[in-house]
Amino acid sequence: MAGILIRKPSNTPNITNHDDARMFRYALGGYNGVIEKYKNECSYTINGSTFKINSGEIVIDAWQYGIDASGESITVANISGTQYYSVYLEIDLSLIDDQKGTIKSTYDTVAYPTITKGDDLTETQTGIARLELYRLTASSGVISNVVAQFEIIPVGVCKYASTDISKGTIEERLTNLGFRTGTITATSGFSVSSTPTRQGNYILIPLILINNESGSTPYYNKCGNIENNFRPKQNQYCSGLMYGVYNGSFAQSYVELYIYTNGDLEMSNRITSLSGWSSVRITNFGYEANPI
Repeated sequence: MAGILIRKPSNTPNITNHDDARMFRYALGGYNGVIEKYKNECSYTINGSTFKINSGEIVIDAWQYGIDASGESITVANISGTQYYSVYLEIDLSLIDDQKGTIKSTYDTVAYPTITKGDDLTETQTGIARLELYRLTASSGVISNVVAQFEIIPVGVCKYASTDISKGTIEERLTNLGFRTGTITATSGFSVSSTPTRQGNYILIPLILINNESGSTPYYNKCGNIENNFRPKQNQYCSGLMYGVYNGSFAQSYVELYIYTNGDLEMSNRITSLSGWSSVRITNFGYEANPI
């Protein structure tokens, strides 16, 4: 027989704890750390020279290690000078009849010891893996400078393929990809009527209407600034129509509009004698913005 339904009823056991751990690992999205909102989330308590990890559940490659209400404790050495402690969980599957997890600690007098991850417990079923939990210093039995090293595994959130989660949760990133509207702030002497829209990394400006309220000449005028998340990834250029008076008569002329990466809007018209211009109209302008 080449294949088997893993959870098919059978008189011969066909499910191992490795099967369950493998399923749990992918359900968690690959996180290693401490389960969110379960018991005390492996917080800590100091009592003299004893450092205690409070109740919670720790996960390494989906192998769970539970700490009950009694906690897990280590005692630091009562010696002078500064000792740099690393406290970690080690899961040892090397003996199939004696699989175990142990809270351990080690110290150095120069720097915090490096705790290596060890084996991937999905790939190596008899492997040994570790997860650093806390760093702390001790001197003459006095504990200080405690810093947690583990990640909290959030409820209902998958992990990205990258180890970088600085861009937020999936829900937060979907919100960033959603439809949103922005504003353009006019420079003194102008008014700007426009509603830029953003979908993902792309900006569409259906209409830019710039009104001249100062009687300025039309040759290279900074007229406004677009808000941060709507600024172009690279400097942009477009064209439109300028309305005003030329040689005593109403006229319209070609105008250039630049939108720079710092958000500034600048327009120019080569016909400097187009005096008393009233407005500029530009339609359906779009470009790419930087990711949020």
